[in-house]
Amino acid sequence: RQMCIRDRQSTWGRFKMRNAAFNIAKNQAFSAASDLKAAMLPKRGGLANIKWEDFNYPPLLRVIHYDLDELSDPHKSLAQKIHICFVVIFVISIINFIDAIVQASLGLDKMILLYSFLNMLVFNPPAFYAFYKGYHGICGHPSDLSIYKLVQGILCLVWLTAAIIDARGMNGYLRASRFFSENQIALGIFSIIESTLYVFDCILGIFCIIKAMALSLIHI
Repeated sequence: RQMCIRDRQSTWGRFKMRNAAFNIAKNQAFSAASDLKAAMLPKRGGLANIKWEDFNYPPLLRVIHYDLDELSDPHKSLAQKIHICFVVIFVISIINFIDAIVQASLGLDKMILLYSFLNMLVFNPPAFYAFYKGYHGICGHPSDLSIYKLVQGILCLVWLTAAIIDARGMNGYLRASRFFSENQIALGIFSIIESTLYVFDCILGIFCIIKAMALSLIHI
């Protein structure tokens, strides 16, 4: 009888060991399958790795977080181009103000200094807003990406207009033509540079909108 009891205990022990081994193997299989599934899913721009609390941009002001190292392509490449769109507008503002100073020093309308300064205040904030919404959208916020596409589209129309017209504070191709006809070669060159940068920013902005639409289609 004792032998029978021992056999039963031994059988029960072996059954428990086999059951435990089966559960371990099953858990490992599920874990491996989950890891494989996660690896096959498209990455969403590395949202989990974004340190939004680290306000590091723009330099000195530090009002938002921006770090390309936290992204991978194609998100990184698009974020970089969206950032360039903003930087180009800032550079244009500097060139425009220098041009205004030169024009005022040559005896032309001194009010152009005021208009140039106002253009700087009017153009840079929406360009910065578009850049941030685009960057934030790329990092996994589709609603912000939709806002970016709308704002950037409007800005592209504004930049194209600014590249053409001859108005106070606006040194488009028409103004460049007038400067050359008046033998103001240096001012004409300034206007050509400014206008060409506007055209470049418009084209780059359209390219970024198309890329952002592609990201929206695959639900970044």
